[in-house]
Amino acid sequence: MNYIIFDLEATCWENDRTKQNEIIEIGAVKLDENLAVIGEFQTFIKPKLNPILSDFCKKLTSISQEKVDQVPTRKNDWSRARCRDGEGIADVEYPTRRNTSSWNG
Repeated sequence: MNYIIFDLEATCWENDRTKQNEIIEIGAVKLDENLAVIGEFQTFIKPKLNPILSDFCKKLTSISQEKVDQVPTRKNDWSRARCRDGEGIADVEYPTRRNTSSWNG
């Protein structure tokens, strides 16, 4: 069985929860049954609702406005993304239990 561990970064604003968060970066590693890394993936995604990152977001995530501005539109469809090992990011068997966590609690 293989595992995917992923990390998402999203748009954010200090003291403003009225705006909808959008994913701006996806990072993932693919592990085999011995927990050895067998693939890696990383991509930036340009937000659509609020395309200008807040200063708070840039500082918190270390993602610059230039990084998300340079993403070609076609790359925003990450469902076709490939790990560096050539396999699709989703080409794994998913266990019935999924653990997720957030720094925001």
